[in-house]
Amino acid sequence: MSAQNWLRDISDYGPACKNFLQADSVFQVTALNVRTVVLLVAMTKAREVVEALYSSKMDLFGSLSTGDTYGDSGSFESHTATLSQLMSTSSSDLSTASTEGTNEVTVLQSPQCPIGELSFYHGLGSRNAFRARLVKAGDFLVFCDVEHDCRPSLLVLNYNCCFVGVFVFDEDEEGKFFIQQAKQPHASFSSVGEAVQNYKLWGTILQVDALGSKNFYILVREVVNPIYEQMHSFGAKGIHWTHLPFYHGHLPRDQLSGRLERNGDFLLLAANDQHLLRLGVRWDDTIRILKIKLQPNSGHYCLPRTNKLQPVEIVSSVEEYVKAVVAGRCVLDNCVLKWPVNCPVVRRGQYRCCECCREAMDCYHGVPKISLRPLCSLPYYHGEKRDPYELKDRFVSIGDYGVYFCTSTKCLMLLVCYQSKTHGSTYVVCFKIVRADDNMLHLERHSRKHSFSTVSELVDFYANNRIKLATRFFGSPVRLLKPVISDEFLGNQRVVRNCRHDVLPYFFPTQQPYSCAYMFERDGDFMLSQHSEDSIPSLSVLVKGEVKVVELSSVERNGHYQLPRVHTAEPLEWVDSVDEFVKSSIVHGMPIFGLLPRRPILRDSKLRRVRHCTIKRKKNKEKQENV
Repeated sequence: MSAQNWLRDISDYGPACKNFLQADSVFQVTALNVRTVVLLVAMTKAREVVEALYSSKMDLFGSLSTGDTYGDSGSFESHTATLSQLMSTSSSDLSTASTEGTNEVTVLQSPQCPIGELSFYHGLGSRNAFRARLVKAGDFLVFCDVEHDCRPSLLVLNYNCCFVGVFVFDEDEEGKFFIQQAKQPHASFSSVGEAVQNYKLWGTILQVDALGSKNFYILVREVVNPIYEQMHSFGAKGIHWTHLPFYHGHLPRDQLSGRLERNGDFLLLAANDQHLLRLGVRWDDTIRILKIKLQPNSGHYCLPRTNKLQPVEIVSSVEEYVKAVVAGRCVLDNCVLKWPVNCPVVRRGQYRCCECCREAMDCYHGVPKISLRPLCSLPYYHGEKRDPYELKDRFVSIGDYGVYFCTSTKCLMLLVCYQSKTHGSTYVVCFKIVRADDNMLHLERHSRKHSFSTVSELVDFYANNRIKLATRFFGSPVRLLKPVISDEFLGNQRVVRNCRHDVLPYFFPTQQPYSCAYMFERDGDFMLSQHSEDSIPSLSVLVKGEVKVVELSSVERNGHYQLPRVHTAEPLEWVDSVDEFVKSSIVHGMPIFGLLPRRPILRDSKLRRVRHCTIKRKKNKEKQENV
């Protein structure tokens, strides 16, 4: 059987397969492709070829667990840039930083993800409990093994789906993670998630010696945690609130701590005999009952907003509301809901009254809707702007689209880039999103049959169905093809490692945070400050109209910062800069001593804010004098 025939039956085994298809035989390939051959042959049960390659003089297994990066350098998730290039970027780019002693910095496309926020992290448990979740060859997941001191472990299914390899992560002196393989040199990583992603990206082969033979494992497909998939991948199914798996009835408050174990765990309960629904959540290692009250059968639930100018988005069920809040990582009463805690089947009748059980019998399970997200959490929402031409430089290709709120017309607008029929140039056209009498949203001058309760539903409908939007003048009809990500979203995603904090655009040296209270406008606004040149920076965040300051010295060690954890049994993970530390908290909704930073206050906006406050004070003074 030729190598090409083996590969025709294999899918999703990485970009190296493309290069291997061009080889005539197994032994006429490059170093990267040779390692891929061993992987693919092992997956297709041709063990005799694996043994032949292993016994040859070729160095195939010299980097089984080192994560060596053979191949095209363009596939890296990071790149280098000079300090002058970064300083010349827009002030909204939060990745402006430099490395001490050099003129180059490494820019990452996303901050580190703590182990508790990984989609394929299945929590605390035993190996036998998670084996059944691996179905196909190459399936893998990460968990903390309670039978072995809660050490982070990797579970992988082998090529014939008969054996499961368990690989325990070790830590070096710097607190970095790696998997040791037969006393071979290893590469260590800052977090478990970074290590797993590198092993998967570069086709690292992991081996286990069993009964004199070697079993080889490769990471192919992430097995997503069922609870994570339930809340992020699938929309509402039309389940009545009494039949939701995370509804615990009239559960007493003193029993919440026994069911909520991790930060972000939440459940739904009835607060009184009228079944007024409340959300209980563990946040910052404290059990809290959120102030939000949900009427059980109102059929009218407003999604959270970060600004009063944003339109009110309404959903019709408790299930839709909870899933939209979780998928959008919305902040409710300074908390973020993450993982629902399902009520055990044997306990569902313990704290439920007759009305709860009677309503549950009428539950209807329909086809899942699309996953909803509030407007404020959409990556293509560009906030409040006065003029659409402030964004015209971001829309360069036909079909680029985004949403913003126009402060001059007090309307929500959909921006789309189109091409003129007469001139051939590209322009930006605005479509007004209006609300009908039934509180449904639709595009002005378009059919009202396409009306939706949320902006995300409306945009997804036109984008997924490739419906043409007619322009008013001489432009050709346009489709929604590619979302334009907002500067704020991109700024939080892009981070710099090994950077000095004194050049970050949201760092204010030797500045008293309380004296800059006028610069904080909305909850979640934050800045970094420093009391002296040698001290560790402190973080200031606006919470409910009050500026709160926390010192970061307790999470700093030799220039590294400890990522927040959702459970005390999970391993400690570190990042290399305060910029990555803060942005990891923003992106993944992790609290820093109970505070949730959202939007940075930039140094170049200080003068503008001072002028704004001065003008506002003058107007208020004139009004008082006129009165």
